[in-house]
Amino acid sequence: MPYFTMRDGAKIHARVIGKGDPCILLHGFGGDWRMWVPYAATLSHRYKFILPDLRGFGLSHKAPLRSKNAMTQYVEDIDDLMDNLDCDEAKLGGLSLGAYTCLHKQKVNRFERISHCFVIDHPPKAMSNSDWPYGMHPIVTDVTRQLVDCFKSEKLDDPEVPFKQLPARFQHLFQSVYRAIAVYCLPRLYQKWAAHIFNRIQFAFNAIVMPDSWHTVTVVLDEYINQDDDLRDHVKEITIPITIMAGIKSELFPNAGVFYLDEHIRQSRLVRFERSGHALFLTEPVKFQRELKKFLEL
Repeated sequence: MPYFTMRDGAKIHARVIGKGDPCILLHGFGGDWRMWVPYAATLSHRYKFILPDLRGFGLSHKAPLRSKNAMTQYVEDIDDLMDNLDCDEAKLGGLSLGAYTCLHKQKVNRFERISHCFVIDHPPKAMSNSDWPYGMHPIVTDVTRQLVDCFKSEKLDDPEVPFKQLPARFQHLFQSVYRAIAVYCLPRLYQKWAAHIFNRIQFAFNAIVMPDSWHTVTVVLDEYINQDDDLRDHVKEITIPITIMAGIKSELFPNAGVFYLDEHIRQSRLVRFERSGHALFLTEPVKFQRELKKFLEL
């Protein structure tokens, strides 16, 4: 398996597909490198795709978070991965949590060594408050807070404990977070129903989620909702071209939050996916493939 050593000694899994100009693609919460394969494979004769599993997910599920901020850790991992691959410059793109990581790269080092970037359906601020009503869906936010509160009240500090040996309430809430995100990622009722049922099938949940990553994933969620980095001022200073892809039927985040990026980034291009929600690459795959190709040709 292709693992790369990060600055803190952690081993991060990443696949490299194709040859040509490099492009790093970051998956969303609960995903892994495989989500990009159908799109990267058709363009791999012209471009080199670098597909990491973020810490806590996929085959990087055992990599611990050692930074005080998960997004900063992910940005550092991107930089370290580029060093490992002798990559001087690359394009960068991400979905949801991956998109939030992309925006954090501006905060951490002003998109150092990144020439172009695309972000899929994530605003510059994840949580709603009195002056920002465009945060994550309140039901998803509520079940996530319940999970984090349970994690802290039960003092679940040992990441080596198997998921099946954790308190039943924590197990239930952990699965509920994934189920809620899956349901609100998809726009149509039959899609929501299918996602809900699929996530209730234990072997299917185990195959996709790798629940023994419960500790790192919960720490990520804790920092995501409680640190709630506000990147509004940072995105105004972005100087590289940014493509913003928005699922117009998105329920996970209101469109207005994503549109804020287009309104405040100088070199932005907004692409609307009229029939899609948050997981727009699934519901409009042909259009997404076309837009990915257009992005790579910039």
